[in-house]
Amino acid sequence: MQSKSNGTEFSFDADDVLVGPGTKELLFMTQMATTGYTVLPAPSWVTYGPQAFMNDRKLKWVQTEMEDGWQIGAESLAKCFQENSAFGRPLLILNSPSNPTGRVHSKERLQEIARVVDEADGIVISDEIYLHTQFD
Repeated sequence: MQSKSNGTEFSFDADDVLVGPGTKELLFMTQMATTGYTVLPAPSWVTYGPQAFMNDRKLKWVQTEMEDGWQIGAESLAKCFQENSAFGRPLLILNSPSNPTGRVHSKERLQEIARVVDEADGIVISDEIYLHTQFD
């Protein structure tokens, strides 16, 4: 299968696609179906945290700063993973462009995040509901 979005072409197998009734339900069910703990940038969308609590998951926050464009820092993320490794596999939920900050992670920052998550054998959920809502 192939998909094209924002000029970027993606190739994937049908077995790698999960279809559901909406993002909130899919995010909730993914947290229910996986073990470990949930990691969120602060600030983040208001329903992510309560979903983790409803699934009886540990919730850890990675602070972001206005001076850094509200992006998650690779060092802060790695520190969060190291400090919480006793809770199992990390599940990071990213929302880019972000609600509430409007932040869009740079390609370089996303590559850094991917490296840190990979080293921790983590999972990333990329909530891209606002993908086509960018104002330059």
